[in-house]
Amino acid sequence: MTIAQGPHRQKSALEVHCLGNLDRGDDAVGLLVKPLLAERLAGEVRVRAHDGDPLALIDGWAGLEALICVDAAQPLGAPGRIHRINYYAQSRLLAEPVATTHHFGLADALSLAKVLNQLPATVLIFAVEGVCFDLGAELTPPVADAIPRLVAGVVVEASRLNKNLKGRTHQTCA
Repeated sequence: MTIAQGPHRQKSALEVHCLGNLDRGDDAVGLLVKPLLAERLAGEVRVRAHDGDPLALIDGWAGLEALICVDAAQPLGAPGRIHRINYYAQSRLLAEPVATTHHFGLADALSLAKVLNQLPATVLIFAVEGVCFDLGAELTPPVADAIPRLVAGVVVEASRLNKNLKGRTHQTCA
């Protein structure tokens, strides 16, 4: 059992999950933005880091109303470009190599969670096109340059979603 799956873990309505591997160049981007997002969203939204098996993600999604995932993407021609994907409206994009750099990655975990009925009602993915995912590689300049825009975009969406979720909680019947 991991800390994220512990029996005393309190769930929030919305969480941001940052994925990656610090030893694989641009694949580190999700993990590198995690502390920046945690600082900017402190007290508002829980931010978690995941550097392991994508299957372990699914358990962490159970019970959430909304989820934002941050990950690297395979290069499609514009290194550093940020793709914002609404899973339910644009899941066909995940059939392409946009939101994963792994053989079994985020797209597969999302599909499996949907089948298992453990996927939140709202899922947004922020995927940054990388250049190099080699073992021991450094973050490339285009991906490093995208970090401020990535953080700003996630913060805007997380704040919007959190406000909407809180607004629904406070509605009363007339």
